[in-house]
Amino acid sequence: MQRTTKMQLHCLISIVITNLSSSSKHQGIRSQKSNDNRRIQRLKASVTTLKMKLKERVDLKDVFSKNVTFRRLIEAQVERHKHRNRAYTDFEKTSSLSLYYSCGPTGYQTLMKMGLHLPNRSTLGRWTKQLPMFPGLNHRLLSCIQKIMEKFNDEDLDCLITWDEVGMKEFIEYNKFYDMFEGIIDFGEHGRTLEPANEALVFMIRGINSSWRFPISFYFSKGATPSEMLEKIVVDNIKAVQNIGLRVRLGVCDMSFTNQGLYRAWSITPSNPSKIFNDQQVYFIHDTPHLIKLVRNNLINHTFLVREKKKSKKVKWSHIRTFFEKDRRVSSRMAPRLSKSHIYLKDYSKMKVKLAAQVFSNSVYAGIATMCRLRILKKDFKDTADFLKKIDEIFDFLNMSSLRNDKFGRCAAFFYQKIGKLDDYFEFFESVSIPSMSREPEFLRGLKLTLRGIKHLAIDLYKEGYRHIYTRNLQQDCLENFFSLARSKGGHCRNPTARCFRTNFRFLFFATLIHSPTSGNTENCSEGSFQKYVENMQSFMASENRDSYEQKRKVIARPTDDIVEDNKVGLQSAAEFYSVNVVRKLKFGKEQESEVALYMGAACIKAITNMSSCETCEKMLVQRTEQITPEMGKYSLVDFKQYDRFSNGLAYLSKSESDLFQFVNSTFTKTTCQALNSGGTKVLSGVLDRFEKQLLVIGWLKEDCPDHRRQILQHFIRAKMYQLVKDKNDAIRQLRSWSQTRRDLRNQ
Repeated sequence: MQRTTKMQLHCLISIVITNLSSSSKHQGIRSQKSNDNRRIQRLKASVTTLKMKLKERVDLKDVFSKNVTFRRLIEAQVERHKHRNRAYTDFEKTSSLSLYYSCGPTGYQTLMKMGLHLPNRSTLGRWTKQLPMFPGLNHRLLSCIQKIMEKFNDEDLDCLITWDEVGMKEFIEYNKFYDMFEGIIDFGEHGRTLEPANEALVFMIRGINSSWRFPISFYFSKGATPSEMLEKIVVDNIKAVQNIGLRVRLGVCDMSFTNQGLYRAWSITPSNPSKIFNDQQVYFIHDTPHLIKLVRNNLINHTFLVREKKKSKKVKWSHIRTFFEKDRRVSSRMAPRLSKSHIYLKDYSKMKVKLAAQVFSNSVYAGIATMCRLRILKKDFKDTADFLKKIDEIFDFLNMSSLRNDKFGRCAAFFYQKIGKLDDYFEFFESVSIPSMSREPEFLRGLKLTLRGIKHLAIDLYKEGYRHIYTRNLQQDCLENFFSLARSKGGHCRNPTARCFRTNFRFLFFATLIHSPTSGNTENCSEGSFQKYVENMQSFMASENRDSYEQKRKVIARPTDDIVEDNKVGLQSAAEFYSVNVVRKLKFGKEQESEVALYMGAACIKAITNMSSCETCEKMLVQRTEQITPEMGKYSLVDFKQYDRFSNGLAYLSKSESDLFQFVNSTFTKTTCQALNSGGTKVLSGVLDRFEKQLLVIGWLKEDCPDHRRQILQHFIRAKMYQLVKDKNDAIRQLRSWSQTRRDLRNQ
């Protein structure tokens, strides 16, 4: 029994020991499992973090998958950051030149300041010397244009070619890079002459109805290019443009004697305004802005006679001058843009198209006709006004630049509906003559040739599917803008040397190449066009970098010293400024100011109602259909200011609005002086607040739509402010001219 008990005790002890060891083992397993779980959680968190970082990390190939050129540029910048002193690759050269020509020197310098590792401008200067750009036809230049043409529409292939000359400085230089003399007569493939050149002849092409334009060649000459040489050059350029796939439909030039000699050699007349090149008919016209200037210049020197069925009208420049002298003596002018520069022309002013266009304008016509109705001017002045209106209509028709315009005559959408007017304009110039001349003036033949050439061209284009033509594209504006940009290079040099002109031509060509759209329906900054531009630059720099030009003999350059004169004029004191009596009250002054006030008031109401579309405010304008007689006088300026139906015209004022604007106009100077004397910083608000305290204005503002009425009044006062400022500026310029004249007299 005792023995059994001991055995049981031993068994019990072993069981307890076994249980104890088993429990400790399970506890260790549980602890290990807990540690493993925590480690797994940490690893999962790490995996999640790495996945997030992997998502945040972006490959350049994925980001710029569609912009290969920019991706290559970024990759090149990364490599340049690692290896600063390594040589520039061909891609870096072409992309840097592309940025330089597209952004300009200032934009390129800004990119360098932002941190891009780009070549310095001096380095670019060494590279650009490898871009051959010499007088004459450059076939690699034409091949660049041909590559850009690959995405042109069929209509975009129709173009015109224009040429003109610009003055240069007679300055011969030696170019050691090309080992040649520059600044001499150079007609490219037609030879060079060792005489100093003073003019550059430039050819440019542009789309008939498209916005693209490219300069294609230039030549240096001594004076105007002879007609015989000009004929060879024009034929070469037309055929070269045709050979790259473009259709030259029109040739445009000014009326210089060499161009007239060229037209006579080709028998270009109003009855036969075309010539055939490579089985393509090319029409030839003269530049419309130049014709407008010639009409103005001849009118200054001669009296025009316009024949009609019953009588003949005399058109005189003295009528315009008399109108200006009467109009400028009052502050509220009928033709505010007309100034002494328009009437008393200096030598350089005769070349400005703006001055001629503003004389032959609807405003000058309306002003003269209004004064005739008010009996301020004689009846025969109306003949000159009618002539101005006719020239304005013709210029509008030949200056269409958009499908819709406030002026009906400038709407290209109605071009073919109004094409019959070209015959009317042609007959009008047939009736114009100058009695003091024994033969027909050249400018009249040029005008008739231009009208006939545009008509025949429009008929041909209509048969090919054209439904409108932007006649403003049929001018030399693109070439004049090119000359302006060429002068602006190098500090606005109006008289550049041949070397400067050549480098400016190269810069502007590549800048035009990258900014010109590939087609009328594509964007300028597309990746494909930029990539094509870089490829063109690479091909242009690839081979035959230096064109050899033979020189028959050496020439020593003798540059002349520039004479710098100090013509600075000091500003006048404020006392002199305010002491000027700008407004001179004349007999017809009040009537004229009243007419201008009614016109300005109607225009202000129309402007506000167009923006707000308020039917209540439209009641301020009354459409009157009865004939206005000279005895009534009122609203004469509104009548003559009317445009065609497309602009919806102007309207007359109701009685309350008429009284209001005449009151504001008559008391404006006094109220403005009071507001200025009060020392307020906001002049317009001060004047408006003072007017709002007047009984007549208070009653008018309390009617319907007070907010709109206050806007109309503010609009009118702002217009009067501009008028006042302009008068003061004219007075300052007058004081400056007087002071300069006094100083010149003292110096003499």
